[in-house]
Parts: sequence; structure tokens; C-alpha cells
Amino acid sequence: MPSSSQASPCLSFEQIASFYSVNASIVKPITHGLKQAYRVSVPCTYKDVNGTQGYFYDTLYSVQSGDILANVAGVLYRGQAWEVVGEEHLFIGGDVISLHLLRG
Repeated sequence: MPSSSQASPCLSFEQIASFYSVNASIVKPITHGLKQAYRVSVPCTYKDVNGTQGYFYDTLYSVQSGDILANVAGVLYRGQAWEVVGEEHLFIGGDVISLHLLRG
């Protein structure tokens, strides 16, 4: 099931595409009143993520030095990255981790 995610407007198409592990050509600009945002359509799968069932899209994220899971989830993924208990310790600069994005 495809999903559309609203990515942060302060990033380039290429940056947004890299956060969703997709080609930049599927990142589309949209507006909300006077605000610019971007829509990224991705395929979702119904599954259970740590006891929460729903439609999720999994993507890989390259952890940067100083990253905090709550900031990455809230800012880069606009609250769609599902925080799983115990994942915070996985945020080590240079690592690549899987994030579960809740369908939006």
C-alpha cells in the first residue's frame, strides 16, 4: 500500500530522497497554506513493530555524530519514525540503522 510522507521543506530533493531510500524523482513539492513541503510516495506493509500494528515503510538511516533518535524522528521524518524502546542506544555515528516509518 503506497503512502505519502511530508518531508521537511529545508532539505534538497536529493537529501529527502536519501532519507527515504528512494530516487529524487518521486519527491514532489506541495504547499500547506503559505508553507512549502514535499511529498514522498513509498510502498508500505502492514506489520507489527514492537507491539504496534499498522502500515510501515522501512528505510535505512546513516547516523551522524551527535544524532539523537527523538530529533531524527521529529525533525527529519516529521514524527513518522516509530521509536522502538531500546533503539536509542543504536544511535552511534557512522552506523546505518533501519527506521520504521508509520504511514502518514
